[in-house]
Amino acid sequence: MVERGAKDYLLTQVIDRFDLQSFDRPADLEKLTKDWGVTSIDVEPLFSAEAMLVPSSTGYKIILSEANRQAYRSRHRFSFAHELGHLLLNLSELQPSGTRLGHEDRRTQVERLCDSIAGEILMTRTAFQHDAGTSGWSLSSLTSLAAMYETSISATAIRMVDLMGRPCALGVWRLPAEKTESPKLQWSHSLGFRYVIQNLGHPNLLELVTKASNSPKMLSGIAPIIDKWRRIKYPPVVPAEALARGNGRNRQVMVFYYP
Repeated sequence: MVERGAKDYLLTQVIDRFDLQSFDRPADLEKLTKDWGVTSIDVEPLFSAEAMLVPSSTGYKIILSEANRQAYRSRHRFSFAHELGHLLLNLSELQPSGTRLGHEDRRTQVERLCDSIAGEILMTRTAFQHDAGTSGWSLSSLTSLAAMYETSISATAIRMVDLMGRPCALGVWRLPAEKTESPKLQWSHSLGFRYVIQNLGHPNLLELVTKASNSPKMLSGIAPIIDKWRRIKYPPVVPAEALARGNGRNRQVMVFYYP
């Protein structure tokens, strides 16, 4: 398994070796692909993946999902950059032996590492920190930052959490189809997976999510969060901000928690 310390080391090595800090925004993925020696970029129907890095007789080629490219430009770009992550690991020979094959946990860890490399390619660290610092490290800046880097709202939010100069956790809540039901946590993210976000029947969380779901603007409030490092039985209430996005059944509420 690629442990967190090893993952951070590999990520730093890739950033330095391929000078990932120097890219313009938004990143020109096709140019980078040619610079790194990929022989072709093909668009084909893919059913089991959104993109693939495939060895060829002259090096590597990348296959992109035809449906994904037509429907979701930002998702297409992230899938593209993720495969470039695999390429850079292969070119640098930094990838630990056997991590692409065998045990599922090993594959999962490498996939996460390639997600991190994709984030570095699409949202270069120095530029993103400058832009987020200028616009504000807040949910209210997500849309403008995502447009600037041509990335999805979700990927941009994760990048903000990882680079923010203060502890932060992200939770994405799916709104119920029936008013009698409660919002459900769809997924969450925090640097090092330190924080756990749960409902735990705490009314403050439901109140913030519910209010945000009916508002076109970002709302501030409080919400509970669990710090796994402190092993506290009952979660403390921390400052939070919430922003709704999407329509109908696809409407979600994104929450930044500030422990």
